Amino acid sequence: MPENTLQKPTSFFKRAKVALPDFALGALLGTVVFLLIYGVSTLNVTYDSWIYCGYIETDIIQSYGGWMYLRQAPWEWPLTVANNLAAPVGTSISFTDSVPLVGIFFKLFAPVLPQTFQYFGIYNLFNFAMQGGFAFLLLRGFKFSRVYTGLAALLFITAPVFVERAFRHSALASQWLILAALWLYFASRRPGVSFPIVGFTVVCTLAVGLHFYFLPMLYAIFLAAILYQIFARKKVLRYLLYLGGSFVPVLGMSYVLGILTRGGDGSASGFGSYSLNLNALFNPTSFNWYAADKRLAWSTFLPVLPQHKQQYDAFNYLGAGVLLVLCVMAVYGLVRLVAAVVKKQGAPLNRAWAFVKSHGGLFFVCGCLTVYAISNVVTLNASTLFTYPLPEFVLILCGIFRSSGRLFWVCNYLLILAAVVFVGRAPAGKWRTVVLAVVVAVQLADISGTLAQKHNYFANGPLVEQTDYVTPGWQFMAEHYDNFYYLENLFYYDLTSGIIRYNPKAQTNAILANRGSFDGVFATYDEYAGLLKSGQPLPENMVYVCENPEIFAEILQYLHPDARGYQVGRFYLFANPVPGNPLPEVLPLAAK
Repeated sequence: MPENTLQKPTSFFKRAKVALPDFALGALLGTVVFLLIYGVSTLNVTYDSWIYCGYIETDIIQSYGGWMYLRQAPWEWPLTVANNLAAPVGTSISFTDSVPLVGIFFKLFAPVLPQTFQYFGIYNLFNFAMQGGFAFLLLRGFKFSRVYTGLAALLFITAPVFVERAFRHSALASQWLILAALWLYFASRRPGVSFPIVGFTVVCTLAVGLHFYFLPMLYAIFLAAILYQIFARKKVLRYLLYLGGSFVPVLGMSYVLGILTRGGDGSASGFGSYSLNLNALFNPTSFNWYAADKRLAWSTFLPVLPQHKQQYDAFNYLGAGVLLVLCVMAVYGLVRLVAAVVKKQGAPLNRAWAFVKSHGGLFFVCGCLTVYAISNVVTLNASTLFTYPLPEFVLILCGIFRSSGRLFWVCNYLLILAAVVFVGRAPAGKWRTVVLAVVVAVQLADISGTLAQKHNYFANGPLVEQTDYVTPGWQFMAEHYDNFYYLENLFYYDLTSGIIRYNPKAQTNAILANRGSFDGVFATYDEYAGLLKSGQPLPENMVYVCENPEIFAEILQYLHPDARGYQVGRFYLFANPVPGNPLPEVLPLAAK
């Protein structure tokens, strides 16, 4: 790029203001798509039975439970800590996928909110609006018409990787962060535009408050933009300072939200299991706990392929419409390349090489993300092709982002963008929009079955929970006792959330988070079991919970005669009796 075009850059945000109408159009389109798929039922903040029913799996219950405990907990530092959960050490809802920034915002208004309040419906609507808005900004940067942009934006708004996370992992549906970073990347390369350091820093900082898994993806795009600027402007120190300076607010936000102080060592086992299968781009299957085969098929046209058990979390299906364009693009590129070699034409090869060099930083980071996503366990279908060893300290570091397949999302969106740009740059003139409309039609027809399934799930009236935690016996226990302590590690989201829903004063040693240092909690298991076996009177207002019937039977042999045992579903409880309890009592041996 000529140096004189970069002498007096105009403010990036001055130009961004001009794009506000485009953002609004995209946000409106995203909102319409959300309403068409999911309807309005989840936007009712007092309707939460759909959450307790679980969606695809039970993780939405974990997210909701984290918010409910945070709401009722006194304000602590860091701001996301709920000391009424995982007592006596407490935990941060940054690790319960509760969208911590949103949780803190609504906690400010906790005294005036209705007793039942869930924000996951409106947050998913927000995600769809933002997905549409940033898709519009990204595409309009390529000088496409608004009609063409609107059609292309549908490919991003209905992207399988995005729709698959909505309501299942609401925080991970914040994929508009990736589109925002890509918009900043391409905008920063245009002549006369100042580098959007504030924009990149804001996006990365927001990622900490929504879901920290986005950080490596966003910083990869940020690094690609920095590398381009370094080679274009020859000012290495300035842009490295930009990159380093962005860590200050990111680390600050991480501290405020408890990610640095309440995440234990930050690592978890499983790297290599939640990895990207080499068939991921064209394998239309994701996870569905409630299906007989635990799978949800996404394609009308393509067959479901086998994969390893945990690789459902690396779902990266592109859709038949996008795959069709990419296949045509690959054939077209190969034919042009062969023709250029045969005819000894240097110009096409030079243009291709110039493109690769121009976006060398982006190709580099995408290569790194792909290698990480595949992990050291390389798989195709149900076969493991090969593995390669990694040092123990590397595995521990990789365990911070153990679900490595997610990091391929950047490449997934770039492939969708490549398909859109290929059609938009084709020498078809006014037919480009028609061609894209056909591509979008094929894409939507391909995933129509899944979209219909999601629509019918939420649209066919209120979802009614059918579990042990809505029975009169469980409600009585939750309402009449404030302290629920487990005798073993019961990592059940519905059980733990089923306590606080009926008693805002409830406190528990239950672990609801995916990260943290919980040695203090584990120590309580033996402590409380020892108390129960000692034959001493139980403290008032306490309930002790276990799942193992052998533990239940053993403790009854030593339990104080004034205490009682109870059963709710598959769980066993010990407590001092309260008059009116509808649950049948099990007498300890000393009371018989």
